[in-house]
Amino acid sequence: MRRRKNPEKQSVKMALGFTAIVAFFILISLALRMVSLIGKSSFDGVHRFTIKIASKEERGGKIISFAPDTASVSILYLSQSPVPSGTGQSEKEAGRLLKIPIDGSITTPTADLSSGKNVSYDLQTFIFGYGSIKTNLTIIDLVRLYLFAKIVPVSNFTYKEASLSFLDDEKGDKILSSLFTDYSLSREAVSIEIVNGTSILGLGNRLARLISNMGGNVISVSTSEIAIKTSEILYLDSSYTVERLEKVLFMKKRQTKKPMLFDIVIYIGEDFQKSLNF
Repeated sequence: MRRRKNPEKQSVKMALGFTAIVAFFILISLALRMVSLIGKSSFDGVHRFTIKIASKEERGGKIISFAPDTASVSILYLSQSPVPSGTGQSEKEAGRLLKIPIDGSITTPTADLSSGKNVSYDLQTFIFGYGSIKTNLTIIDLVRLYLFAKIVPVSNFTYKEASLSFLDDEKGDKILSSLFTDYSLSREAVSIEIVNGTSILGLGNRLARLISNMGGNVISVSTSEIAIKTSEILYLDSSYTVERLEKVLFMKKRQTKKPMLFDIVIYIGEDFQKSLNF
């Protein structure tokens, strides 16, 4: 006579099997989400990465720049935020005003930010309160920046305070370049020409200040005799400088085989003027 299988044991086995399958799919989903977050991460852990931190409750703001190639962190505290909260403006506009490239922005609901060089405290606060901040950075970015800040020696932190009006001159440019030079870019020393194809006088010089402050080698600034509608970055050979300029300026790049006096020529068109109000 065959023994009857215990229905209770069968139910337990089915429940365990179902639980295992659900757990497996949850783990797969979490793994895929983690891969997606890492893929969307902006901080590569190799090149300089600069973020803007602003609060809805105070006028001031911080610009923090992480330089993995020199194991250093630069902090600029501004008595007035470069981009007022609630205006809808982004890191592009902040970079335009400061004449430095800004890769990410964080807006906090409160003014609970550390003073001085305690960058790790700020980043830790943002990680645990990620749901309450407004940012274009992933939580993976924040964790990586936090871990980097933790290993940087205190002696490699540079802190300065300034106002927006003070930074808008040659002395200000010296401060900005000392804090935010991208050494990977400056070591390439790729020659750059800027051609202003708009009707706005001085636009080429303003763009030259931004590129110089980030370590670029601007050799020439000129004005086009004819209007240029579409901006572009024309280059001879691929380089980190080309990739960085494309990302910072939001311009299309195009390689050419024709001889040029400079390694890179940046044509400022009317679309650049309209999109960034530079």
